[in-house]
Amino acid sequence: MIEIVVSHPPEASARQYYLENHIVPIRIDLSSEEDLANLEHRVANPDGVELCLDSKCPMYAIGKARRRLLVGTKTCGACLRPMNASVVRTSHAFGVRDSFDFSEEEVKLAESEGVKFERRFNQTSNEAYHAVICMNCKIMRSRYRRGPRL
Repeated sequence: MIEIVVSHPPEASARQYYLENHIVPIRIDLSSEEDLANLEHRVANPDGVELCLDSKCPMYAIGKARRRLLVGTKTCGACLRPMNASVVRTSHAFGVRDSFDFSEEEVKLAESEGVKFERRFNQTSNEAYHAVICMNCKIMRSRYRRGPRL
């Protein structure tokens, strides 16, 4: 939710409604016609986002991401044979995202379900990562492809 503030910030009752309904308010203060003319820039650079990363804060649960490991069978893009594959689905207040950023525990769990991993290194970002590999042709499944993974 985006709250446009022209004269006064949201009242306590509105803030309580946001909290109860797991809405992360984004505040944009407009103080001049220039702000209104540059609304796209103002939206990209809000004055406030009520999302707290402190686990003791009541707003924390709203922004806390929930991870779920998905394991299934898909067709390999290279050899067109079935392969076991896995993806991490992360859901939070801003939507759902699938990624290949596995924790060590997720790798072990997926391997127990028949997914083959290989440790790779990205020279651009200087980071190591786990790549899902086709058991048949040994080719890595695309790590950065958009869209549904399984």
